[in-house]
Amino acid sequence: TSLGEGSVGGRDQHNQPDLGEKVKQLQRQCDIAREFWHHYCECTGNSSVKDPAKHTKDFNSQFLDNLKDHLLEMMTCEKSVNAAYNEAWVAYCNKHGNGAYDP
Repeated sequence: TSLGEGSVGGRDQHNQPDLGEKVKQLQRQCDIAREFWHHYCECTGNSSVKDPAKHTKDFNSQFLDNLKDHLLEMMTCEKSVNAAYNEAWVAYCNKHGNGAYDP
């Protein structure tokens, strides 16, 4: 999923306050979500408006879709890094640790 374009507007019939509130809640609870929100706004040309309530429903929805994809990529990457580390640790232990894997 690529970063989508969204227009900035006040709370009107095109914006769902619940969706804007969901974005705000995510930002309060998660530093990654907050950083990604700022990045998303900048990349879509909306860097001057950071309040999710002032963006359209589509903009907020596209952000949430992109955030989900971003988090899945991060988890996949972390899993790969950990798998590579685990493989290296096992190889090291087999060679130098007499089969003991507990550090």
